[in-house]
Amino acid sequence: MVDTFARYRAAAATAGGATATAGAYTLRYGLVVLIFWFGVFKFTATEAQAIEPLVRHSPLLSWLYAVTDAREAAVGSARRRSPSRS
Repeated sequence: MVDTFARYRAAAATAGGATATAGAYTLRYGLVVLIFWFGVFKFTATEAQAIEPLVRHSPLLSWLYAVTDAREAAVGSARRRSPSRS
């Protein structure tokens, strides 16, 4: 099995040096931040409302809205309700 990244690092060390290495790290961690940002955005109220029609008409997930509201269906079981005190 060929280690592609090791081959790239060797080529970057000879061809571009620090510039190529910095570019590779910028691209890699920029993509990580972007994917993390999309993942966090899925738990906002705006996104929960945006995907509501898709989930409501899904044959597999339509039961969620009979049990919970749009926000809790988007978050799932990650958040538990605390008993309210009167």
